[in-house]
Amino acid sequence: MGLTSNGKEVSVKDARKSAILHIVLFLLLILLTLVQIFMKTQAISAFEHNVIQTFIALVKVFIVAYFFMHLKGEALWLKTIAALPIFAVLYPVYRDWE
Repeated sequence: MGLTSNGKEVSVKDARKSAILHIVLFLLLILLTLVQIFMKTQAISAFEHNVIQTFIALVKVFIVAYFFMHLKGEALWLKTIAALPIFAVLYPVYRDWE
């Protein structure tokens, strides 16, 4: 048994699971970034490109906030408050698209 930064005891098995999860998430973030870079070479409309890029960016934001910022264990109201700025960004970006 070892201690975490907040003083809770954690087993070696749990620490290993957590480390593997974080490595997998990091690799997933790298893969999503490579997909975003590859998307620039595709012959699709600007609107489709922006929608796909925004969707991938939101997935990356979710992964970082939920796992790396530890929102996974928080109350629903805190998760909701953390998600509100996303809509503040999306509205001005897509309000004038026709």
